[in-house]
Amino acid sequence: FNNENKFLYEGTFKIAEDEAELVEGILEIKVTNIKDLAGNETTLGDQTKTSNGRRVIYDRTPATRKSADFYVSGLTAVEKTFYTQYGKKIVANITTDEELGQNPTFTLHNNGKDYVVEDVIYRGLNDKGYHLYQASYELTKETGMTDGEITFTASNIKDLAGNITADVTKPTNGRRIV
Repeated sequence: FNNENKFLYEGTFKIAEDEAELVEGILEIKVTNIKDLAGNETTLGDQTKTSNGRRVIYDRTPATRKSADFYVSGLTAVEKTFYTQYGKKIVANITTDEELGQNPTFTLHNNGKDYVVEDVIYRGLNDKGYHLYQASYELTKETGMTDGEITFTASNIKDLAGNITADVTKPTNGRRIV
């Protein structure tokens, strides 16, 4: 029984990894042969829609990374190499063609040490219609970073269906931070 004291039936269908004939997109449901315990058929006919408006989307394709950028906040955006110092904010971002199920993990690398960025946010759609994820990291003396190049990795990139996209290890526009 459900919370309205009505009978509730459910069915499950497990999609096997080799379901090659199954097309990506909205999966449709069709419930047929609906009868009560006495064998009377329903007057509603076959059911093809859920009563709560929910839907299931089959997706086996990982999100595609469209761009990756890396820069120092407040400096000219046309630079290819950014020089930074304590007190400046480093920004890394990626865009994808579909929404992710969680924010990616951004990690900065400097002279053999890794710094996981805590400040990661979803910015919504950019002007090209891609989903923008951005990490900001303020460079302070307490971070322990030293002179030398700073690189980044964006990892744990998973779409809403859980498909995994390869890690991003460099900006698509060739920018560097030193």
